[in-house]
Order: sequence, then C-alpha cells, then structure tokens
Amino acid sequence: MDAEARRREALIDLVYRSADDDAVFANLCRTVAEYVGADQAGVSVRRGIEILDISIDLHVAGMSEYLAYYYKIDPWTPRILALTSGQVAMSHEMLPDRVVRNSEFFTDYASRFGVEAPMCGRIDLEPGVDLTIGLNRLGARFDEGHRQRAIEILSHLRRAMQMRRRLQSRDGGAVFGLGALEALTFGVALADGEGRLLFANPALEALARGPSGLKIKAGRLIAANAAEGEALAELVFNAASAKRVGACLLSGTSGQPALAVLVLPADRSREPTRAQPHALLSISPLHADSGLAPNLFKHLFKLTPTESEIVAALWAGDSAAELAANRGVKPTTLKTQLDAIYRKTGAANQRALMRLVGQLPQVRYPA
Repeated sequence: MDAEARRREALIDLVYRSADDDAVFANLCRTVAEYVGADQAGVSVRRGIEILDISIDLHVAGMSEYLAYYYKIDPWTPRILALTSGQVAMSHEMLPDRVVRNSEFFTDYASRFGVEAPMCGRIDLEPGVDLTIGLNRLGARFDEGHRQRAIEILSHLRRAMQMRRRLQSRDGGAVFGLGALEALTFGVALADGEGRLLFANPALEALARGPSGLKIKAGRLIAANAAEGEALAELVFNAASAKRVGACLLSGTSGQPALAVLVLPADRSREPTRAQPHALLSISPLHADSGLAPNLFKHLFKLTPTESEIVAALWAGDSAAELAANRGVKPTTLKTQLDAIYRKTGAANQRALMRLVGQLPQVRYPA
C-alpha cells in the first residue's frame, strides 16, 4: 500500500470513529474535505430541510448563522435532496450559476465565505432521513476525480452515521429496516465481498469494543490475529462471490479462542444478479452470558422466580455444587428445586435441560 492509499485509509478510519466520538465528529467536515481534495466541507443529517446533525467548520462556514436562518433559503438544498441516493453533482448541474448568484443566500451569506461552485451529494440514511455533503474549493472548480472520491466516501459516511444515530437513540432499531436484529444476543453483520460492513447489530458492535480480538476499522471487521483476519476475509469473499458457507474461530486479545464465526451468502440463489453480492456473518462468543433473562424461563415454563434464577445460573456455567453454595442452601434442597424444574420443563435431567435452553431463540428478553 502506497503513502496515498494509507492516508485515505486513515481518513476513512476517522469517518467511522466519528460514530461514537463527538470530538472526531466535530472535525468530520475536515476529514471529508481532505479525502476529496476540497477546502471546505459540511456533512449533515436531514429530515427534509431540517438539520438533525451537522459537522461544519465553525470559523470557515459560519455555522451559527447558517443554522439560525440561511439553511432555510439555501437554493442548493432542494436540488441536493432531489439527487438519487449515492449521487454527487456539481453546482451547475443542479442550478444555473445566474440563479444562485441572484439569490439572497449567495449575496448575503455564501459569497462571504467563497462558496461559489460547490459539489454536493446525497445518500439515503433511513426512511425519511438523508445524509448530505457539501464541498467547496476556493477559487477553483471540481473535476471528475473529485466527484469519484466524494462518491467513495459517501458510502462510508452512511454506515458511520447509521451507527452514530443508533448510539444516540436506543430505539433506533425501529428506524432501520434491519432493526429487529438488534434483539439478538450474538453478533450479526452484512458485508460486501471486500469485507466492507453495510450493517452490524449492537451485539457485534459491543464485541468490537471489547477484548474479543475483533475490531471495526475503516468499515471492515479486523481480527487481532493477522492470519485469522486473512482467513476471515477469504471466507467473506467466498461467501459473497462463490456462495460458499464457511466458519472459523477467532482468538481474543489473550490469544485463546474467543469467537465462533459462521459466514454464509446473504443471497442463497445461484442465479446471477445485478446487485452487489454480500455475505452474512454470525459471530458468537464462546464463553459468555447468553443474555437470556430469568423472566424468559419463568414465562415459558411457569417457573417460580427462584427456579428461573437457577436455570439462568446453570446456563451461565455454574455447577450444582456452586449453585448450592452461592445460594446458601443444602444440596438436597437444590435437588428438590431441580426436580420441580425438570417436571415443569419436561427435561429428564440437567443435560436435557441445558439442551432445551440452548434451543431457545437467542434474543434479549426484558428482565
């Protein structure tokens, strides 16, 4: 990888870091400007013309003035919102220069900051919400190379801002079409053949923030162990392009196996399709609390609160002896409680009970 490629990779990494770091988000406009080759940039999340989130240079762009009034009369905004998702357009492709120069917005605001021939783009973020970018070169116009780089970074911005909005609002699952996957206790991701993430549920994002040995960097899943990371990348490529199912183990930061990964085609059809092929990843910790709350057992099997807690503790890995000691009861008392649990669940013994629990949907259930 040459120096320029490394620089762009580092900038993309900053884009993804802006999802959960407000300080990095504040400078996201500068990151985008540097990637594209612009002097000024703004990144905004909008519902119509309403601005929900924005990163724009305070000194250069006069954000306070823009947010107080000028965003309402910005002549470029309606044209930007009319672009197709993923499209980037030059100023003159959206409006004739004379129309812009005769507007109050240009004469009273934009011209003061040297914004004369911007390049703008839009991409769908979620139903009814758009992600837009605006870029400007002082005293110069953009060319096709700039446009291509803007298109490239738009997809990364989309993914990062989706993560940011989910982190900002815990009911964000209702916003996204894939929101139902947020309830799963194991990690789920959708990636293209090059390993770029299009979706990751909260369980996977939590794994990537912990000591699991798995990280999200520059929009890709990165394994702590380089060889395992290469194997994972190959599995994702084969699943997306060749419709092959694969699996692997990933080591945690301690060097011990920590995650089980299943990779399969997102589209199981073998018929050719115009859509870009993708892989679906299911990632489960080998040693972790399943996330199944005792109340789930209580409602399913009519267990008492105590019996529900016993089942949860057994599933978490406690032995019968540890359970009795932790609960301060005699082994005979615990045996009586277990017998009642076996009767209510239909399990013949502890092994059968654990097999039954393992067959339950692995979703987070309210405590």
